[in-house]
Order: sequence, then structure tokens, then C-alpha cells
Amino acid sequence: MALPSGEITLDMEPSGGSLQPTIITHNIVEVNLDDYLPLYRAASRGNWEEARKFLDTHPNSERARISNSSMTALHVAACEGHSKFVEKLVKRVPADVLEMLDGIGYTALHYAAIGGSLRSAKALLGKNPKLTQCLDSAGRTALLLAATFASENKELVWYLLLVTKHEKPGLPSTGPLAANLVNVLIASGFPEISLYLVKEYPNLATETDQEDCTPLDVLARNKSNFLSGSRLGSWESFIYPFLTVEVDCGPPHSVRASVARHESVQSDPSEQYRAPAGFMRLHDAKLRHHCAVELLRQICLQLSQEQIKSDILKIAAANGIVEFIRTLVEFFPDLMWFILSEDRYLLLPFAIEFRHENLFRIVCGKTARSKLIASTLLESESGGTILHLAAKLAPLPQLSSVSCPALQMQRELQWFKVVEKLVHPYYKDNQNKKGETARELFTKEHKELAERGEKWLKDTSNSCMLVATLIATMQ
Repeated sequence: MALPSGEITLDMEPSGGSLQPTIITHNIVEVNLDDYLPLYRAASRGNWEEARKFLDTHPNSERARISNSSMTALHVAACEGHSKFVEKLVKRVPADVLEMLDGIGYTALHYAAIGGSLRSAKALLGKNPKLTQCLDSAGRTALLLAATFASENKELVWYLLLVTKHEKPGLPSTGPLAANLVNVLIASGFPEISLYLVKEYPNLATETDQEDCTPLDVLARNKSNFLSGSRLGSWESFIYPFLTVEVDCGPPHSVRASVARHESVQSDPSEQYRAPAGFMRLHDAKLRHHCAVELLRQICLQLSQEQIKSDILKIAAANGIVEFIRTLVEFFPDLMWFILSEDRYLLLPFAIEFRHENLFRIVCGKTARSKLIASTLLESESGGTILHLAAKLAPLPQLSSVSCPALQMQRELQWFKVVEKLVHPYYKDNQNKKGETARELFTKEHKELAERGEKWLKDTSNSCMLVATLIATMQ
């Protein structure tokens, strides 16, 4: 099969406020893919010796496009994650070869970024630092691709962020895809890198991406970035408060030290001892939680209350992200009266229905506001009071946090009684639009759970009696 071979570059021209790719081709020659099959196999397997023999006997084959998608040997090796192969091949090719785009519109650095290969990225950028400004067919830099696809390699994202210059055509921090970068970093679990960017470029705190999402939207949806949205084991919950983290909004020492030379460096002597993997994961999680809260505070400094949409509070409240609600209320106290939906759900009713205990503690109290909200009749289809919300069966995630049906039923009863104390006696027997009191609704909603709890208790009791009988017989 014959295929054109030569250099393809991508010129990103502004058109109507967005980047439009214009493909420019030159030095086109015809090649037979079958002739380059040995090189393709060697590159895809990372076999440098076989590739070297082919390159030595076939001049200019480093530039040859050896696949149907116009990939060179360097593209193939970077795409397959063979970093040693990439390092050796980079040493024998001119710097301009590294800028060649394949038929998809990627350079070798783009593939290294997508694959999360820090070693390959350092080798490529050591040869040609201009690669950070090369855009793919969608106008994305290697930095944005790494943030999107290489969430397992935070060090690579930090590295590319530091070596990518704020220049045309990429403009990673102010260009049309700058908001995408911040939002993708948050969604990938890197709020500390987003925090670094927002402090450097405060305008990014309120920018919207191509899907009309702001960093505040993404934070509200990604509860794993906050402690209240994370599930810790028993030992993790015990250790977590004693872990010390510093939110310095900067890259790790290893990244700072390797940027200038584009190569790996020895760790700082003070960092050579590493705690067990479990402790490091917990430490990183706590750092992520603290950075997410600090990022939220930085965003609030750039916001006005009018810019906070009700959907954001509704999503955060449904996810039970206490830190999110607490921080927003700290900056904008009037949000306590914010209507979260057409049902006139303020924060307190929302916390009750979705069984978010920590959020309930924040908004519940003996203040006039809490008492007024507690006595508010719901303007939903079902009507009733906040006690009717507590009478509903808990959402599955909250219900399944306790294993056995009997304990689930006990927890539901406890929650109902706690909310009942908030409601004035005058409203306790109020009926909803179906003519049901809160207690009647509770009985109906929990009928099946009560039956399963009763069965579980009987089965457990019978099992205990059987074990006791066997022990008595053995004695």
C-alpha cells in the first residue's frame, strides 16, 4: 500500500473567536507501507535493536510515515509507551521531526502526554522545547491532553504546566481552552494544580468552558475532592486528623529540579524516606481536600452572589459536600435563604431529605431562621412539612451505608425523631396533599424495610440459638 510521506504541520488560525485548524503539507513522497513493516513492528514492541538496524540501512526512514494514520516510528513508540525507545530515537533525529503531526493531528509529545509518560515527555522536550506550543487538531496542547487523559500521573501534569510557556498559539492560561484546563484538572482530582493556576491567573476562577461550566460547577459535582465526599476506612478516619499538610500551591521538588534539564533527578535527601503507601495515599487525599477548599475560597473572592446559580447549591447539597456549602455561606450568608428548586427547598429541608447529617448540623439551630424554615409548608406536589421529608425512605447511598436491614430501620427511626424535635407541635399532625400525616407516610415508606429487618432479626436469633445448642452439646 502506498501512502504519502512528509511533514504535516497544523496552523491554528483564529476564526470567530475559536481556533480553526489548517493542515499544511510539504515534502510529500510516496512510500510503501509494506516496506516499513519491520520498523513499525519494532517501534510498536519497543525493540530498539531491530529498529536501529532498519534505520541504519534505510536513510531518512525516521521521517517516513509507516502506518495508515501517517504515524512515524516516533509516534508509534510514544503511543505504545516505550519510553526507552523514544529516548534512543530522539537522539538520532533532527529537532523538527519531533514537530511532525500524524494523520490524527498528534505529535509524539501529544501521545506521551495522553499515555502519562513523563520519561518520554522529558526526552522529547529536551530535544525540542517548542513542542509544548504544538496544538492537536482540536487546538489542545500536550498540557491539556495530559490533564484530560493522564490523571494517574500528577507529576507529568505539573511538569508540562511549568515548561509550557504562555505564548501563541497555545495560550494555555488565557486562550479559548484555558477554562477547560482548570475544569479538567479539578475533575481529574488535581485541585492543587487548579489552585496554582487560579492564583496566577485570577480571571480563570469565573471563566466558562465550552460546555458552559465554571470551576464552581465542577467542584460541586466532584465530591471526592472534599473530605465530606470521601469514604475513609476506620484506621484512616483515626489517622486523618493527625496528618499535617501544607497548602503551598506549588509543584513538588522533584518536578522543579527536573524542569531545567528535562531529565529525572535524585530526590532531596530529606525526601528519600517515604512513608508506607497507605499513609502517602491518605496524606495526598488530605492535601487534595485542603486545596479544594482553598480553591473554592479563591473562586469566591472573584464572585458575586448573582453569579451563583441555584443548581450549583442544589448539586452540592445533594452530594453532601459540607465544606462547599459552609464556604459559600461564609462568603454569602444570604444563601441560607436560597431557593434550591421549584419546590422551595432551602438548605435545611434538602439536608433532611437526603440524610446529610453534617450539612444538617450547619443549617440547623435554634435561630429564628431555622425555626421559620422548620415550620415552612412545602410547596411541592406532595406538600406537607419537613417532617414528611424525614418520613421518606432514605436515598440508597445513605441507606446502604449501614449493612443490615434492622440497623437501617433503627437509623431511619432516629433520623425521624431528630427532625420531629424541630417541628412545632402545631405542625406535627399536618397532612400532605394525599391526606397523610408524617407518621403515616413513614409507616408506608418503611413497610418493606421493617419486614426485612424483622426477618433478619429472626434469622440471626435462630443462628445464635443453633450455635449455643452446639456449644452446650460439646460440653
